[in-house]
Amino acid sequence: MRKAVFFVTLILLASTFVLSQAYRGKGKVKGYVFDEEGNPLGEVKVKLYSLKAQSGFETVTDADGRWNAYWIRGGTWNIDFEKIGYKPKKMSAEIKEWSKNPDMEIKMEKIEGSVITEELKENLRRGNELFNEEKYEEALESYKSIIEEFPDAYIIHKNIGNCYFQMEKYDLAEEYYRKVLEKDSSNNEVMLLIGNTYAMS
Repeated sequence: MRKAVFFVTLILLASTFVLSQAYRGKGKVKGYVFDEEGNPLGEVKVKLYSLKAQSGFETVTDADGRWNAYWIRGGTWNIDFEKIGYKPKKMSAEIKEWSKNPDMEIKMEKIEGSVITEELKENLRRGNELFNEEKYEEALESYKSIIEEFPDAYIIHKNIGNCYFQMEKYDLAEEYYRKVLEKDSSNNEVMLLIGNTYAMS
């Protein structure tokens, strides 16, 4: 019986690995992100999602506002750009595997009236560190302090939802994920996260 369970577990793990790698291919794409004054934007989260593979990954821009994605399959990709204090940017692109893809130049607009303080940046960095250390209640405090100071940073609700999910408080996780959808109704990642809460409830 134990051998059978072990075998089934191996199959599930293998299936998960194949699914997570389904977006891989021969293509590559790169881009540049800048603000309204033409200045490069670093630390922009770039999320790439393959519609054909139903999977994806994320990267971030460097200090010069540049990002790269290698070994990805061809087809339609949804690409999201997120940075606290700036309006999220979305685009769809047809990626080719056997020919050069044009560089993507993305301009992000600052949210009117927003001020990104060093304290806010520190709270985000600290929250991420605590989350990675599995100190979810402490991470919650950092993330919630960001929302209190900067209500327009709605994407932080996803971080809060992730904390509640890890704490097995799935109803609260769903509640905060849905706060993201209220502002960004086509956020595929958050839709998947909500689906995960249903599966665990």
